[in-house]
Parts: sequence; structure tokens; C-alpha cells
Amino acid sequence: MLWSKPVVLASQILFFACLYSNPISAQDTTDDGVLVLTGGAGGDTSTGPTAASTPTSSTGTGSKSRTTTNSASSSTTSSTTSHTTTTPPDVLTLTGLPPTNSLNQTRTTTTAGPVPTNKTPCNLHVEFCTRKYSNITQVCAHNSPFVKANNAAANQAFGVVSQLDDGIRMLQIQAHVVNGTVFLCHSSCDILNAGTMTDYLTVVAGWVKKHPYDVITILIGNAAYLPVSTYTPAIADSGLLPYVYTPPKKDMALSDWPTLSSMIITSQRVVVFMDYETDQDTVPYILDEFSYIWETPFDPTDRAFPCTVQRPPDLSAAAAKTVAGGDECGVWVWESGAGGGEL
Repeated sequence: MLWSKPVVLASQILFFACLYSNPISAQDTTDDGVLVLTGGAGGDTSTGPTAASTPTSSTGTGSKSRTTTNSASSSTTSSTTSHTTTTPPDVLTLTGLPPTNSLNQTRTTTTAGPVPTNKTPCNLHVEFCTRKYSNITQVCAHNSPFVKANNAAANQAFGVVSQLDDGIRMLQIQAHVVNGTVFLCHSSCDILNAGTMTDYLTVVAGWVKKHPYDVITILIGNAAYLPVSTYTPAIADSGLLPYVYTPPKKDMALSDWPTLSSMIITSQRVVVFMDYETDQDTVPYILDEFSYIWETPFDPTDRAFPCTVQRPPDLSAAAAKTVAGGDECGVWVWESGAGGGEL
């Protein structure tokens, strides 16, 4: 399959760097407030990541002692918690330590034995776990639902499950309303109707549930400029809503975005954008595309791909470069199957 139509992620944040690099072992410290990823190498997991409520240690990899001194009472409490690890090597776990908000305590952590090494991939790569969502390159399936043989309006050769299994982590869809129901259609439902938005997102939600260490992005094309509330029932009814990321504020900057490991531990692993008619005061989890993303021309004939801005039209090239923080062309998301029609 050919890759075409670059979309530049920009505005105040975006993002995405380094796709398909060789996996390396990454490790975090065991200090409070720092997420620690541990686990055996290889194998599928049947359960999702968990966040530890108290500091723990495994006798299989060493023990951890914690000494807490209370300056107000001058008393010292020492406690040691240990347990035996019985997890098979092919079962992966991802754990986190809670931060402390106390101002009158000091905490000392010592670890005997090897430092935990993360071998659990986040979006297929171990090294992505400690990167922010705003620093990960994603391959996007343009018009992801439009898979239909012998139809000129089709864009993809394989369905959404195959797309995700093959490494696609951003899905672009185009929504239309017919008789009160939201369908996914290419330009017109008379040309290619891929079914309801609810049915499509139900399949996506099923994949997300089975892949607890993956973070994906969905971009909704609101072709009819309908209110954002038009699309919330499909997100809720499909079972996707519990996984959807809600930012803590509007206009997130590059540095404001969480790491993939943080999104995985909190199970907010689906980021949703829409091109027109968003309203974060009403629906805070559907983000305005052009506050975060800018696009290059839709149908380039130059094989070098021009870096000029097509959408949003009022964004200068200089501003796009500054906001993206990248090189001459900013930061890229590659779309597969961008063969025709509007985005």
C-alpha cells in the first residue's frame, strides 16, 4: 500500500515523532510519583495495566525498604513490604507508584538487586512509553472505514482491525447524518456507505479493549458542520467512551500532554479530534483539529511533498513552523489511502 498525503501536526502542540524504530530497553526510577513499567519479555497479556496503590517490591527482583521520618513528632517508622512474584515470563505488567503530597515528610527508597527494566511495548515500542503523546509519529488511515471492492470511492484495502493490527494508530473517518442516524460515507452516502458510526466505533472499542498498551487517535470529519453533540451518542453507545482522553484544559501545549505510559495506566488511550464545530465547554473530549493540527495540500503532484499550509488557511508558514517546533516541514503524520475527495 502506498503512503500519501502528509498531514502536519502543529498549532500549540502536535506531535508525533519517530515511527518504527528498533525497540530498546527503557527504565524508570522507583522514586515516588514516577511511573515504573515492569514485566517479562514477549507474549500477549490477558489483563490490562494496573496502578499500585502502595509501593511494592518483588522478591524475585529485590526488596524495597521505606523509611519515613515525621519532623513534627520526631518519630521514625520503618516498614518493609515484600511478596513473591509468580507471574510467568510471558505475562507483562505495568505498574505505577502514587505521589506524596506531604510537606513534612522525607522518604528514602533503596532497591536491592537489578533495577526494573521495561519490556512492555507502548504502541509497539518500549521507548515510546516515556515519550509524551505530543512526541510520537502516527501513521493515519485516511477514510479508514471505506473498504469496498470495485468502488472508486474506496480508500482502504483492509478493514479497521487489520489497519490497527498492521500498526495504524490514527483513524480518520467522515460522518454524515441520514434520517437521524450517523453513517460513515465518502462525500455522499449514495456513493459509498460504510455503515453506522456506532458499528464502526464498536469494532474499534473492541480492539482497544484487547490491546491495553496501545494509544490511538480518531479524527472525525464533520462534513455537514453539525453540532458536536451529534456524535457523542455513537461514542458512548459503542463502548469507546471509557477509553477516551479528556485533557485537563483547553489549548494544550506540547509540554502539557501526558506520556503514553500515563495514558495507559489511566486507561485514557483514545484521543478524539474533529475538524469543525467542536465545543469543549459542552463536550471536552472532542478536540478541535485545527487548534492542534495543520495540513499540507490534499493532492500534491510534487513527490517531495510541499510544506505549504492548506488548512487552516489563516495559519502562516512561519507560525506553523514555530508552533510545530520541527524542521522545515514541521512534524508529520502520514495518511494511507488518500486517493480522492475531501479529507
